[in-house]
Amino acid sequence: MAYGILYEYLLGQTIVAFRYFGAHFTTQERIEKYRNGRKKIIKESGVIFRLYAPLASDVSVIGEWDSWDYGAHKMTRVDEAGVYEIFIPGLSNYQSYKYHFKNAHGIYVDKADPFAFFSEYRPNTCSRLFDIENFMWHDEEHMTTRSRFFDKAMSIYEIHLGSWKGAIDGRNLSYEEIADYLIPYLRDHGYTHVEIMPITQYPFDGSWGYQAT
Repeated sequence: MAYGILYEYLLGQTIVAFRYFGAHFTTQERIEKYRNGRKKIIKESGVIFRLYAPLASDVSVIGEWDSWDYGAHKMTRVDEAGVYEIFIPGLSNYQSYKYHFKNAHGIYVDKADPFAFFSEYRPNTCSRLFDIENFMWHDEEHMTTRSRFFDKAMSIYEIHLGSWKGAIDGRNLSYEEIADYLIPYLRDHGYTHVEIMPITQYPFDGSWGYQAT
C-alpha cells in the first residue's frame, strides 16, 4: 500500500492520488501449480481496483461482466486505514461497474467510483472502465507552436461549456462544435485567455461540474 499517497491524500496535499486509487489496467503474474509438482508463471491482463472506504465492510466490485453479481468479486482490505483492493482479469474499456458494500449504518449500498476515469451519461450513474495510460494525444503540433505571452496583459473569460451554448436538439455541443462559436466570441470581445469550468463528468447539471461523478 502506498502509505505516502494516502497520507498526502488525506491532508489534501497530493494531485496524483488518481494514479493509485480507482480502476487501472495492468498485468499481474500468478503461479499455477500442477499435480506433478511443476509450477508455471501465468501473466494476466486485467484491472486492479482500489477504494478508500474506512467505514465500509463486505466490499465488492460489481459490473456488467458478471451480471452485477454481488458476491463474485469481494475486495480485500489491504491495510488498517481502510483501503480495499482486487485484481480482476479479462476486463476491457467502457465496461460499467460500481462498488457494493455495507456502510457504517449496516446498510448495503452501491456507489460509483470516486476516482473513475469515465462514467455513464445521465441519468445513469455507473462508472466505466477506461485505460488512461494508453490514451493517444493528438496535440503535438499545438504544444510545439503555441504562443507564450508571459509578459503580456491578460483578460480571462470564465466559461461553463455545457450552459454557454447548446445544440438546437438540446444536446451538448462537442468541443469542435463549440469552438466555432467560442473563439470568434473571445476575439471580438478582446479576451486573451479562457478559463474552462470543470469538464470532468458529473451527475447534476446544476453543479456546473463542481460536483464531479
